[in-house]
Amino acid sequence: MELAEVLRARHMVRSFSSRPVPEDLLVQVLAAGAAAPSAGNAAGWEGVLLVGPEQTAPFWEATTTPAWRARSRRWPGLSRAPVVVAVFVCPDAYVA
Repeated sequence: MELAEVLRARHMVRSFSSRPVPEDLLVQVLAAGAAAPSAGNAAGWEGVLLVGPEQTAPFWEATTTPAWRARSRRWPGLSRAPVVVAVFVCPDAYVA
């Protein structure tokens, strides 16, 4: 299956395998995101790629609470994600 087909058939996933993602696939996905249209072609966003538990664990620590993790049915599956792409948007870049 080609990457374009995968992107068209995507759906929400909340339970991940801990299996590593091949680097060439990560590059393709990030390139597709970078090529996506943006308002005024401003590209007012940046992405940070977090790979492996030593990088993803601090992300989850910062974006969830211990109480949420304790009660969430989604937490075990989310915590296994081998990769997280943290996207940051700069509204000023769009305005400029």
